[in-house]
This record gives sequence, C-alpha cells and structure tokens, in this order.
Amino acid sequence: LSSSYVYGQQTGPIQETAHLNPHGAYGLIKFSIEQTCWDLQGQGLDVRVARLFNIYGPGQERAVTYKSIFIVDMIRALARNPATYVLRNPTASRDFLYIDDAVEALHAIMMAPAGGPSVYNVGTGGARTIWSVADQVASHMGYPLEAIQKTSATDPADISAKGMFYPDVSRLRSLGWRESIGP
Repeated sequence: LSSSYVYGQQTGPIQETAHLNPHGAYGLIKFSIEQTCWDLQGQGLDVRVARLFNIYGPGQERAVTYKSIFIVDMIRALARNPATYVLRNPTASRDFLYIDDAVEALHAIMMAPAGGPSVYNVGTGGARTIWSVADQVASHMGYPLEAIQKTSATDPADISAKGMFYPDVSRLRSLGWRESIGP
C-alpha cells in the first residue's frame, strides 16, 4: 500500500504516470517502499501498488495521520460544542473514499490479471472541498453550517492546500470497480 503523498503538491486529476515528488517523511517512506517493490519485481515478483488518497470510515482513530481525520475530529467537536469547532483550509479540495470502497478497490487490484498495469490510484476520482464535506456532516448532525467557524489558515503539511488534489482512477475503473458512496 502506498499513498497519494508520493505525488507531492500537484493538482488533479493525477495519473499514475505523473512525476513523483514525495511530500514529507511519510511520502518519502512510501516512495522508498515503492522503489523496493520495483526492485523485487525485477526478480520475478508480481507487484501491485495501490496509491490511496483520503480514506475515511468507522474505526478511524485520532492516531491516524491521514488528512481525512478532520471528519472524525469534526464529528466529535460538534457533538461536544459546535461553537468551538474551527475548520481550517475550507477551500482545499481532496478525494474522500469510504473504507468499504477502498477494500473493494484493493481486492480488484489483487485480482487483476498479471502483466497489466502495476500502479493504481485508489479514490473516487472526484474532488470535494473541505467546506462541502463539513456542510454535509453538520447537516446530518442537525447543526446549521453557521455554527462552524472557518479560517483560511492552512496546515503546512497539507499537500492539497493549494488546489484540487484528486486522482485519475481510470485504471482502477477498467478493472470493473466502482465506489458505492460517491464524491
């Protein structure tokens, strides 16, 4: 398993063939693991790389470092006191994929015939702003969107802060995979 962090600061749709420019230590580690896999492929191992974008869903804990953790933080904060939640970087766009769909995507990649593409982006193929996700979560919880404070302050570790960061998932879709929960 790899990560969208191997792409660095790019705007979407990002194809699997895009130049890799790993972002931060996490991106560099994932890049290094991919390189090791390619070395093993040269020795006859069938290698598949899945570059996951922002996965979310039940069981997601604060210890997880993915940027999609803001969904969990927001739900917890709104449940405690909606007036205290501050949404950072609301105009950033990312691709959010539900965990069950990610598992199905990984299964499709594992079952793909040998000799086909080796790298697959795993996401919905669409970008949503942080603000639109916050709006949807708040409305499902019964809070007016006005209850959420927002700031244009960005997290320097946020690779999607400067645009629309989402994958081209054409390769994944060519395997017959479709998400059940859309962007």
